[in-house]
Amino acid sequence: MKKVLALVLAVVLCMGLGVVAFADYDNNTLGTQKIEFSVMMDDTDLEAADLKASLSWEEGKEYFDKVELDDGDNAGEIEVTVKFKDYYGTDDIDVDFTLSLKKGSSKKDFTPENENEAVKELRIAVTFGWGQIEPQMDKDDDNVTVDSEEGLVVFDDEDAKFTTFEFENLEALSVAGKMSKQEPVNMYLDTAVTDEIKALMKKNEDVDFDVVDFKGAPEFDFTQEVTYYIDDEDVEYFVYEIVDGKPVAVKAKLNDDKDALVWKTRTLGTYIVTDDEIKAAAAETETADKENPETGSVDFVNVAVALGAVSLVAAGAVALKK
Repeated sequence: MKKVLALVLAVVLCMGLGVVAFADYDNNTLGTQKIEFSVMMDDTDLEAADLKASLSWEEGKEYFDKVELDDGDNAGEIEVTVKFKDYYGTDDIDVDFTLSLKKGSSKKDFTPENENEAVKELRIAVTFGWGQIEPQMDKDDDNVTVDSEEGLVVFDDEDAKFTTFEFENLEALSVAGKMSKQEPVNMYLDTAVTDEIKALMKKNEDVDFDVVDFKGAPEFDFTQEVTYYIDDEDVEYFVYEIVDGKPVAVKAKLNDDKDALVWKTRTLGTYIVTDDEIKAAAAETETADKENPETGSVDFVNVAVALGAVSLVAAGAVALKK
């Protein structure tokens, strides 16, 4: 909160303005990537359907998805929701833009909620992202607990030599490997069925699917070993990675105890574990061979490829005088 508040106040001081209204945000539900606030129109007969939002960007336009206007509970009250694309990187993202509401070609006067001074524009300055919310780490045995629901997902420990990741929302899974001088990685794990996987399930109605979805596609300098414990040792299980929307068979092998599937990779993606072979699967691939040789060099590509769903860390709106 302090970081963003300082940003907002800096804008106020630079522009010589003093009217600040804070937008509502949900910092408890991860996956929230929107700013919500209300404004009161000078003309109380105006409704959301009469207006069009216009955004002028200083920073963060590449993360913008859409803006929605809805009628509030009071006459002339307009509820504004600015939504952003998914983001699963490891750095905070600064977003800075000016919002105006127009009817036709004319900007309409409005005020932030609980403010009396009419304005034509609102300056919004926010920061969102996972920040450096680190998983809980047991220094004695280098075990790390990743809790996606609580936001404990970004691993950033240059002193770690070897790490075993375990997951609160999927106890059957672990990821282990060398971590020497590893750049930060976002280990956010989702087990929900995506639209792509749902389409596969329709084609394979008699097959059971388990989903292992690393939204941030974290990359590692060294090969990691993925272990997935199976339910029934008498059943033959299969692992597929979803690549460009299609399932690709992964060379997963049973461990010595025959109670878990094991495969190796340096980039964690979206996987499905099934109790039978599925239709529409591409040729088998060795995911561990996708990466560069293990030199230990910092030839690491940041995982911020998937612009992803994140909770807002903080949000503020600065009202510009008419």
